[in-house]
Amino acid sequence: MLWYDNSSDSLDEKICRAAAYYTQKYGRQPNVCCLPAGESISGRVGEIILESSPSVLKNHLWLGVDHAGG
Repeated sequence: MLWYDNSSDSLDEKICRAAAYYTQKYGRQPNVCCLPAGESISGRVGEIILESSPSVLKNHLWLGVDHAGG
């Protein structure tokens, strides 16, 4: 799921908000979040693994389920 958020909230807050929506919509918790390349990432937010991708635009998050990881 692609999520747009240009708020001034922290990255963790944005990911948690997007993950809550994802869970409500799809009935399953996402376990991976791709961030724009160059975004500083800490590795995880809760159970969600963070990755960077040049395909993800600024102010966007891509959330999904990595079946190999869970």
